[in-house]
Amino acid sequence: LNGNTNDLSNKYTAEWVGDELYENNDYFGTAAKFNGNNRIKTPSNIISDETQPFSVSIWFMLNSDEPSILFSNRGDNGYPETNDIEVSASKIELINGDGENANNLSVDVSLKQGTWHHIVKTFDGTTVKCYLDKKYLGSIDSNMFNADTEYNIGQDNRGSTYGFKGLMAQVRTFDSCLTQKEVEELNENSIL
Repeated sequence: LNGNTNDLSNKYTAEWVGDELYENNDYFGTAAKFNGNNRIKTPSNIISDETQPFSVSIWFMLNSDEPSILFSNRGDNGYPETNDIEVSASKIELINGDGENANNLSVDVSLKQGTWHHIVKTFDGTTVKCYLDKKYLGSIDSNMFNADTEYNIGQDNRGSTYGFKGLMAQVRTFDSCLTQKEVEELNENSIL
């Protein structure tokens, strides 16, 4: 998200829905700017199969204390078919659907507006884990549903009221479950 929506591997092409906005900053050069009404739509295969191990890594800066979606692929049936990362100034919620039920990992946090944070969601095939700024926050046993819908960065595919307001950079997906050491290395080796 450094001035465009191209991924570094050149395998995927994403597109803005709503205003295409970027902002220069001291950490990442140029970051994607979200106003609560825009999002980036990606292909469904950025995570090849949600029932298999994967990880999602996102650097973000909040400009609002309200709950908002960083990453989502909500299926046609809503929460039972979802893989969401939601944040607010006081809570992180990972919503994980298996097609019939949704399991949520909800963690109380204290996030300041205007500060960069690094969140990582991992799934090893049976357990979802959450890391924030290299710190392990918790886990939940969960099955995942392979919704085969596009992923959205900054909002879900329904244009919900939980649109993200702030900046994002270095949104990454992995077809593996990162270890805590790999999460720490990813955080330390990011362009800051």
